[in-house]
Amino acid sequence: MHPRPSLVAAVALAAASAAPALAQTEISWWHAMTGANSRGVRLVNLPQVRDIENEEFEKMLAGEQTTQAALDNAVRRADEAISQALGN
Repeated sequence: MHPRPSLVAAVALAAASAAPALAQTEISWWHAMTGANSRGVRLVNLPQVRDIENEEFEKMLAGEQTTQAALDNAVRRADEAISQALGN
């Protein structure tokens, strides 16, 4: 048994009309988040911290250290790099 064309059309119309409303809601939500305190991630030396994270995670994936050790080392090294960049 095939669905009636009017039922299929109604479902398609409902789905198509819901998409713009969802997009508008997401845009409104995104604009509500903008402001002085929401200009993205601001980290004094983000590229260096990313490199540290990648190095520690690669060691973990290679089996050279546990997951917890990788996370602990990444946090410790990143904290040191940030403190050094801030002159602390």
